[in-house]
This record gives sequence, structure tokens and C-alpha cells, in this order.
Amino acid sequence: MAIAAMHLEREGRKESSPQSTRLYSLAMAELRNSIDDGSVDYLGLLTTVLTFLFIEMFRGTSNTWRYHLSAGWKYLQHHCASGTWTSSEDAWYVTQSFYLLRIESETSLEWQDGVDLLEDQISSSEDAVSLERLSRYTSFGSTIGASGSILTRLSEINRLSRQLTQTGFGDGADPSFLDLEEVPIPGRNMNVLMLELGSVTSDDDQECISVEKEAQQLHLRAFEVATVIYHHQIFGTSTPEQLAPYVHAVLYYITRFLEICGGNYTLWPVVIAGVEAYTDDEMILFSTLFENAKSVGMRNRVKAKQLMEGVWAIRSSIATETGQTPGNIRVNWRQVMRQLDIDVLLV
Repeated sequence: MAIAAMHLEREGRKESSPQSTRLYSLAMAELRNSIDDGSVDYLGLLTTVLTFLFIEMFRGTSNTWRYHLSAGWKYLQHHCASGTWTSSEDAWYVTQSFYLLRIESETSLEWQDGVDLLEDQISSSEDAVSLERLSRYTSFGSTIGASGSILTRLSEINRLSRQLTQTGFGDGADPSFLDLEEVPIPGRNMNVLMLELGSVTSDDDQECISVEKEAQQLHLRAFEVATVIYHHQIFGTSTPEQLAPYVHAVLYYITRFLEICGGNYTLWPVVIAGVEAYTDDEMILFSTLFENAKSVGMRNRVKAKQLMEGVWAIRSSIATETGQTPGNIRVNWRQVMRQLDIDVLLV
């Protein structure tokens, strides 16, 4: 009901604002009472916390959503026996949701802030859920259009990013810290990427590949390529110009995804690629994708667009001041997020 009231407020019904706040407070009080008297079970509590988290995303509130994620994560790790999270399809999905959100949330962290990986809070109990155990399920990651292997790589990049920060390494760090076999860094150009996509979506194949399957494959490809970009952002020295083939590929895959199914796509690949855009044409295309993404009503997506545009503005300013071409200017989007006082969950 709180979410419904927020939607009405977004549509211009200002009288819904106090109502949404009241309903939110009532729901939070009921959750606390249920925890105190022990009447809420594993599935019920995590589903409720997840709902609160998404309410904050609809509100567009920076930072607050992290409190819900942290609380849900701690509960999951301390109370989730293996028989619990596998007891039903709903329990499985809510468990994997917290893992997906945990991994995506950590891609935007700057480790010098002193934050801890949620992974460090995992219980030592043999019954505790681990990423390794979850990723064995073929459907892991599918709810955000990714896969278990991609999310395992992202988690490893996050872990190594913190490790490199703590040991004093910067760009060009010792590659022995990274198992390159576990990170997709293909030596492929744009033409090869397009040829591969063509092999998936050719007319001859349409008879045996459903629209849904094709859309899933396109979104998965976008996630894979964005993971390559993210790896270079964290560990490499690649400029936007050097990353351009991957940026173009993400644009192509997501645009094609929209043409096929018109569905909702995950923001993470779009933001990761979008911050590396430097030509007017690219920036217009990414802005268009964000206008489409904002239509689902999540205000955090407005903040994500502000972040992307903030990176573009800084790159343009540096180019003007130094005479460099924008394609040769690296900008750390995570630092820009901090400068703008934005903390957005890219889902």
C-alpha cells in the first residue's frame, strides 16, 4: 500500500505523500513487532525487508536502501539453514535476490571509505548459504538477466578491488592478483561481437528460438560485455576510446532487447557502459535508454542518470581545460558518485 501511495504521489497526487509515509511507518512497526515476538518466518521476514528496500528505490532515497540490504543480509546468514532456503521456490528466489543485490551494490563502493564486504559477514556455519552453493543453480542470476558465472566474476572483481586498495596498488596492479581465466576479457572487436549476435538472431534461427529466449540471450550478452568494461574500469588503464567497441556492443544488445520484447532491463550494464560514452551520438542513445528505464517509476533511476551525466560533464570539462580529446580521458564514476552524494542501487 505504501508503494501504491508513492506511485500516486509520482502521478501528481500530493495528498498521497503523507499517506505513503504513514503506511511505511506502520509496516515497519509491524515488522519490528513480528521480529520481537518471533512470529515471522525466514521467507516472510526477508520478503518484507526486500519490499522495504524497493520502497526506498521507488522513493529515490540515497543510502537508506543499504540499511535494509545489510539487515536482510545479516538475517539471511545467521538464520538460513540449507533446508530453509531450498524448502520452496519462493525461499530460493528471495535468498538469491539478496545475493544479487549484494554483488551489484558493491560494484559502486570505494573501499577507502572503510566499508566491509557483506561477504565478510557470512556465517561460518556449515548450513550458511555461500555464493558458490547458490551459483550451482542454473537459474541463479536470471532474474536480473545475468548468470551465475557472471555474478561470480563480479564478486571476485569486487573482492580484488578492495584487496588492491588495501595493499596500496592502483591502476596497472600486479595481474597475479587476478585469475584472468575467471574474468571475460576477450580479444574481440566490434565486428566479431555483431557476428556472434547475428548467429543468435538470424532469420533462419527464428523458428527454433522463441522471442523470450532471444531477449534473454541479448540481455545476458549485454551483462557479459559490461563485465569486461567493469573489469577494465577497476584494474586497467583503458580509455573510453579503447573501450568503445564494448560500449557499442552494450548499446546494441539493450536496444535490440527493447525492440524484441520492450521489457524492463537491469540498469547495471547500461550505467557501466554509459559512463564511458564520450561522443554526442553515444550520449544521446544512452540518455534515451534512461528515459525508457525511468518509465517504470523507480526514482533511483533518475539519480543513476544524474550520475552518468555527471561523469560526462567532468570529462567534457577536463577536455576543455587540457585540450585532450574526450575519448582519452578516464573518469572514475564511483568517485563521481561520492562527489554528487549519490548512492544508487543499479538494478
